[in-house]
Amino acid sequence: YYTLSNRIFGTLARGETKTLLLSATCDPYPNLEEAEGLTERLLRIIADANLERESPHKVVILTKSPLALRDWELFKALDAQVGFTLTAPSGVDTKPWEPYAPSNTERIKALRTLHGQGIKTWVSIEPWLIVSRTYNDPDSPDGKSSYLFDITQPIRIIEETKDLVDLYILGTLNRAGKPRKELIPFYQQELPLVVSALQRSGKPFWVKPELAALKETL
Repeated sequence: YYTLSNRIFGTLARGETKTLLLSATCDPYPNLEEAEGLTERLLRIIADANLERESPHKVVILTKSPLALRDWELFKALDAQVGFTLTAPSGVDTKPWEPYAPSNTERIKALRTLHGQGIKTWVSIEPWLIVSRTYNDPDSPDGKSSYLFDITQPIRIIEETKDLVDLYILGTLNRAGKPRKELIPFYQQELPLVVSALQRSGKPFWVKPELAALKETL
């Protein structure tokens, strides 16, 4: 570990300034982190390396875990931007889709705490979960009909968090990098309303390309 940490420090202390994202493909605060502290060690290495630099590296965190609260002093020292992935507003059960993740209620509570500590915060609303629900319909040939239900409810998320964040990112429920075909009409209908809510929030936002492309087809 000592040799590896020295190599990481040496790499970060030299060369061009970078934006270091922890992490786009996994969570930097899994349950194991509480015991192992690997992310905390890495943040300390980055902080030490930045002391050697004229232009410090930028640090961006993306997580679903309130365990990130443990490192708030490091976030302050690094001037880090800390984001939480939100898949629903508070009180909505998303366990069927993310069974091992902390609830969105816990995430928003942690977001509120970090924002109150003066840390730059942001939210990734993604995946935008849409599910099909079936109900009894006597007018249907088979006695059943279905409708699409919005689990994520981005507008509610925005209304709940607009005073807690500095940036929003909005994405879809993807399949191989593209929105699921059967959900495209729903996204096309709802996206303008969500974009209006983002604009009303007064915060910068970025709609990911797969969604932005749908908006352009309206």
